Amino acid sequence: MYFITQGDCTVDITDEEKVHHVAIKLLVEGQHFGEIGVVFNTKRTATVISRNYNTMAKLSKEHYKDVVGSYPEYDQALMKHVYKYQDSRKKFIWKMFQQIEYFKNKMDYPLFHRLMYTLKTQYMEKGEILLKEKDDTDNLFLIEQGCLEVFTMFEGNEFVIDRLPKGSCIGHRVVFTEDQMIVNIRAKEPSYVSRLHEKDFEEI
Repeated sequence: MYFITQGDCTVDITDEEKVHHVAIKLLVEGQHFGEIGVVFNTKRTATVISRNYNTMAKLSKEHYKDVVGSYPEYDQALMKHVYKYQDSRKKFIWKMFQQIEYFKNKMDYPLFHRLMYTLKTQYMEKGEILLKEKDDTDNLFLIEQGCLEVFTMFEGNEFVIDRLPKGSCIGHRVVFTEDQMIVNIRAKEPSYVSRLHEKDFEEI
């Protein structure tokens, strides 16, 4: 986590459409960045670029734990700061989670942010298989971009049953019933799919 003591920086982000936005925000002296990676132990969610010479203070993950161990109110204040971020991808993921009955009455801001920053996103080529019949899965999949199709085989012939657009959730019935897949799912076009492992929400 970095604190700007001199100079300024711009922030670039990539939205849920995988469109790169340049310099959407200016960070100046006295502001900070990198707190999401430290707090949620995740990869960076934005690119920060220096516009000139900068002097910064750095707080490592280990030292952050020391600080909040002595001053837990700082952790709470930083969390509230993170909750205020309102970008389009965050709103999009919130809507996707709301589709899942298991989460509906349990989803508060702390849980949502923890799950959102746990998501692992993968790119799928057209025709790439995500899940096959008889697969056991302990992952939920959320389609962030593109389209996947559900198909089955019967007497050597392929039948497409459904097409799942951006915003669809895959695998929740298999995960929660501990059953097996009864269909196949593949990318109908180049797609981005985010994965959430069962262990990330099993204690809910």
